[in-house]
Amino acid sequence: MKRATIFVLAFVASLSYSCRQSKTDSEKAPAVSVAPETVAEISGPQVLLIYPGSKQADSLKRIIGAEAFYRLSDQNGSHFNELRNNLAGTGITTNISECTRFRFIADDGAITITDLSRSDSPWQVLIFTGKGTPTLASPENAFQQAC
Repeated sequence: MKRATIFVLAFVASLSYSCRQSKTDSEKAPAVSVAPETVAEISGPQVLLIYPGSKQADSLKRIIGAEAFYRLSDQNGSHFNELRNNLAGTGITTNISECTRFRFIADDGAITITDLSRSDSPWQVLIFTGKGTPTLASPENAFQQAC
């Protein structure tokens, strides 16, 4: 009886040890889920102030450093505030977005797709009059192009 109990305990111990040690490929590498990137649909005249999304901001912080990132963020945020203040009395709508892909629908039904994912800077301004294609501007030059 003792011998059978010892044998069973040894067998259970070896099974539990082998279960802990052996992993299948699916256990070693979890599946990567890819979320589809959203496309913002824009119709009607407006000025879009584009800020970096959280993933883009984290990536920039790693590349250029947190201090440089926040300096750029403050500088561009200042330009955006100045633009908003200057456009406040003109009746031109300003909106904020973190998207990098846009679908502009003009008054005549023409559709323009804009992808800013490979842009030099994540802080951009898109000026859409409702006609034709949108105009891309840097935050510091946007007011001259919007008016």
